[in-house]
Order: sequence, then C-alpha cells, then structure tokens
Amino acid sequence: MTPQERYPNKSMRRVPRLLPLAPAVLAALWLLATGPPAAADEALRITSTITYDVKTASGPVRVAWDVTIANHDPATSPSGSGTLSYYYTVNLPVIRGAANASATDENGVPLEVGIEDVEGGVAQRAAVGFADPLYYQETYAFRLLYELPNVRSEGILITPTYAYLPLITAGDESTVIVNTPAGAPWEVTLESAECPQNGNTFTCAGPGGAYVAATVEVTQPAATASTSFSVELQGKTVQIEQTHLAGEEAAAAHQRELIAAALPLIEASYGVTYDGPETVSISQGGRQAVLGYEGLATCAADECEVVLSPVADDYTVVHEITHLWSGIYGRRWLAEGFADLIAHQVIPQLPAGLFQGPIMDRPPANAALQLDDWGSPENIVGAGEEELAIIEAGYDYSLRFLQLLAANHGADTLRKVNQAIAADPSPADSRRFMDLMEGATGADLDEEFLIWVFPDSYRPILATRRNAINRLDELKSRLAAEGLPEAPLDNIRSRIGAWQFDEALAAIDTIEANIDTYAELHAELNTIERDASAAGLAMPTDISDALNRFDFNAARNLIESSRLAVESYRAARSKVEAPRSLWERFGLLGNDPDDALADAKAAFERGQFTPSAELSADAADAIDGASATAFRRLLGAAALMALLAALIAAAFVYTRWRERRLAA
Repeated sequence: MTPQERYPNKSMRRVPRLLPLAPAVLAALWLLATGPPAAADEALRITSTITYDVKTASGPVRVAWDVTIANHDPATSPSGSGTLSYYYTVNLPVIRGAANASATDENGVPLEVGIEDVEGGVAQRAAVGFADPLYYQETYAFRLLYELPNVRSEGILITPTYAYLPLITAGDESTVIVNTPAGAPWEVTLESAECPQNGNTFTCAGPGGAYVAATVEVTQPAATASTSFSVELQGKTVQIEQTHLAGEEAAAAHQRELIAAALPLIEASYGVTYDGPETVSISQGGRQAVLGYEGLATCAADECEVVLSPVADDYTVVHEITHLWSGIYGRRWLAEGFADLIAHQVIPQLPAGLFQGPIMDRPPANAALQLDDWGSPENIVGAGEEELAIIEAGYDYSLRFLQLLAANHGADTLRKVNQAIAADPSPADSRRFMDLMEGATGADLDEEFLIWVFPDSYRPILATRRNAINRLDELKSRLAAEGLPEAPLDNIRSRIGAWQFDEALAAIDTIEANIDTYAELHAELNTIERDASAAGLAMPTDISDALNRFDFNAARNLIESSRLAVESYRAARSKVEAPRSLWERFGLLGNDPDDALADAKAAFERGQFTPSAELSADAADAIDGASATAFRRLLGAAALMALLAALIAAAFVYTRWRERRLAA
C-alpha cells in the first residue's frame, strides 16, 4: 500500500506575489511634481478611468488612462508678485513591461511620457509632462496609452494564449473597466481585490489612493503542448508527463531541469523512499484549475497530478513536487509545513544557477489559527481577506513550527520521525506526530504544541496525557527494580498511543494495586518454566498472557494444571527412557509409550495441560503394566497351544476311527 492510497492528498499554495501591490507601495509610484512643497493629496483632486483590453483582439494587452486633475492648491495661484509655482507633471503606476507609451491632453496635444523602473513589485512609474502649467482652480485632462506585449515578470505573464495581470489604478476617484473575450476558446477569471465590483467594472475611492482593483486571467486551456522525461529515485524510475501552454516551451524546459534535479534531493531530505505512482502528471493550468493557488498537487493510489499556475515561480515548483511524499500525513499543516521545510533544505543543494528567483520568505502572519484547526483546501478564487489571512497563517505557522522543532532537535530527528510515519499504514495526524517527536527526542513538547498546534481545549487533555506518561515511567522503573518483566505495560502503551488516557490510568492503577500478586505468581511461573525446560518441554504463553492481563484466577488455575502436567511428564519420561527387559518389551508389543509421551509433550506446548498429564499417565501406566501384560500374553499363548494340541489329538483319534470303520 502506497502512502497515496492511505491518504489522497490535495495540497495548494496561494499566489503570494500580489503583496508588492499593496497601496502603500503603489502610492510611492505616483507623485505630482510641483514648485511648492505642499502635500499633493491635500491640494489636488484626481479622477481617473482606466480601461484594460485583455485579449479582446490579437496582439498585446492595451491599457488606457483617462485622467482629470483639479488643482485646489492656493500656493499655485498665477496672481501676485514673486516666484510663480505650478504643477507640470504627474507620475502614474503602470504595469511592469509597459511599452509604446503615449499621451495627449484634451486638446489633442502630444505629451511627453517617460517610463521609469522601480525596484521590485509589478509596477513601473510613468511620468507624464503637461503641455501647460497647472495653476490654482484649474483642471487638466489627458489620456495615457500603453501596451503590454509578451511579458514575463513577477506576478505577471502575458503570452499569445495566456494573460495574468493585476488591474492597477490611482486617484481620489477611480473607475476600472476590463474588457475580455466572450466565450470559447478563452476562459476568464476576474477576482476583485481592493475595489467594489459590478460586472467588469470596479470603483475605487480614497484620499489620493493607489489600488489593485482586481486581478484578471485570460487563458486558452486547450492550447497546450506535451513532453515526457524520467527521473531516477531510490525506489523506482518516475515518468513525468509534462503539459504546458503553447508558447511556454522555454519555461517548460527550465521546469524539467529543475524537477529532475530536485526530486532526488527531496527524497533524501524526507528520508522516505518514494512509493507513489510510477507516472506523475505535471501541467500548467489557470486560476480555476489550481483553485486560486499557485499550484495544486493531488495524489492517489494509481495517479499523481501536479497543476502549476503559469505564473508559478521556481519555489512553487519545488514546493509542489515535494507533495509527492505528503500522503503520509493526515493533517494539512503537516503536509504544507514539510513541503515548505523540505523546499528550504533542497533549494541550496541545487546546481548553481538553476534555481531562479527568491526562496519564499513570507511576512509573519497575525491571524488567530491553531494548526490542528486548519481545514482542508477549498477554492479561494474570489475569497475574502479573512479567509486569505487564515490560509497565509496556516502556511506561515506550519513552516515556522517545523523550523523551530528542527532548530531545537535537529533536522535528522524530523527525518527519522517521517520514516516512522511512513512505516505505519495510517497517515499521521497531529497527535501521532507529537507522540513520535517526543519518542524520538525524549522531550516534553506540551507547551510547544499548545502554542502552535492544539486549541486551548486540549490543555486538560495534554495534562492527563502527561500524567499517564509519567506514571507509566514510574511503573516501568518499579517493575525493573523488582526484577519483573515489562510485558504488562504493553497494553498501557497501546492505550496512551491511542490517546485513551483514562483507560491507561485505570490499567496503571490495577497493576500498582496487584503488583505483589503479580510478582508472586510470576515467581511460580518462573519455577514451572525451569522445571518444564529441564523436562524438555517448551512453556506456552498462556500463563504469561493471563498474568499480563492481570487475570490472576486464570493464571493460578493454569499454573496448578501446568505443574501437575510437568510432574506427570517428568515421571513418565523417566520410566519410558529406563532400560527394558526382554520380558517387558514382550509386554509392550503393539503399545509404544514413546508415542503417548510425544503426544503429551505436544499437548503441553499447546497449553492443554490436563490432557498432557493424562497422556503422560497413559505412557507411565503402559510401562508399569508391561510385565503383567507379558504374563497375560504368555498364558494366552499356552492356552492356545493346549487347544491346538487337543485339536490335533482329536483329529488323530477321528482319523484312526474312520480307518477302522472303512476296513470293516
């Protein structure tokens, strides 16, 4: 049975790359340049309408900004003497990769446009210069146009058959309109972010704010290409069937190289031989296919499928293929936490230059979540902030907790725990993982698991568990001090392993209350075992089993009957093995006491003590009665000979009488 049979695993990762689009970041991209130092968002009112045409026609994505700026800054009044101040340019956020930018004002006058790069994130800065100065109580309107040809950047991907991008806007009042293809062969996913949605329109408002109104994905799912390659692992050769979107050949080739290098390292880091299907499908799919995450891994007994968003980075690829081992876990936090932990261990071991992009380093989450309460993955397309915050917390907390355990107890300890989990036919839940971690380290991990994993309602449960474990250790020491075996503790260990602590404590109470009786009967059993061994008998486990169950009545009865059986067998054996006279051997003809003694031995070793004693007695009786049996046999033989002689005499007389009669 493979781990995937035991636990069909569905693991996902949320797209994390929209984080740089937060308003605080975007706000830095659009600033009005002016003479006076007055704050622009207090002095100016900006309204905008941004139209995104995404795959409505062949060619690039097209974006149009229609902007109106109203100047309410009295410091820029054209009257008076001295130096005049006015506004003469505006910076707007455009999507990274913007090309062919142009602008005209409301009078059709061409404006200067410069695209400036900004480190990190998905946006660049477009500086639009005005044709005329903008003074106090004046308005200025213009249109900015730009295109997005084939673009591959963090959080953005535009190819002939696919587009994924954020819809960025800015202004005190802003409207975003997104136009997408209607119907086949295209599929469209439109997800609202920071602005209310009405169909394909989003409205945003705030004091000079910048927003991610939504994200849009437009894809042709049928436009794909396929290839295959194999990877040698310890247990088997895995065939990878790779499907990618048309035009993504270079990205697919890079992923093949990454997957082939990472899989053996992942297997070694887990410490568990891959035992899943020999064929694994890895494909690219849109937001709906990955349920709103960057990747989705689903493994069962006979198939394993990994679906990657076309915008998935190298870290996501490594994370998702680690889920080929996640079937050994029965909790989401274990599957996701180990996928991240193993990815962090494997990536530095990859060939230099192969891994592209950063290793995932999430900002600390602050949502209230105990890891054991983290539910199964669901479709998060269009999910709200609360739901997304819980998901981010699940990923963050699970990785941080496992990193804490690795730091305190060693990565090799986690590897050994994974090996123990894989050896069990059932996937490990949080309880089993805690048991194995404490068993591997000898540490008390109650507080750590209460902080990270279990809800506060588990506090009394863990207290009872700790009491049962401590009392078991004390009882083990007492048995050792009195020279008694630990076998009676096996049932208690089983109860504790099943988290049946009340039953375990009751069993401990029973053993502690009857340990003297147990010791007495165990001493008797030891004596009988020595006697049986000296007699050539193997002691069955019936008595020790009854003792370990603390079934003392049964143990006493078995001890008594086994003692009688040993004595009977020993006595019979001494007689059977003693030298026999010819006379005794004559008496034993057709009645071999060795067979009866062998039957007695077999019955004893099956735990059938009374029948064994009876068979031993039969063997002894056969020896004891051999002389009498021989005498009876001799008398019988003499009587037979006399009868035979009489018959012969009678025959002779008859013959003579018949001869005389015939002669007459």
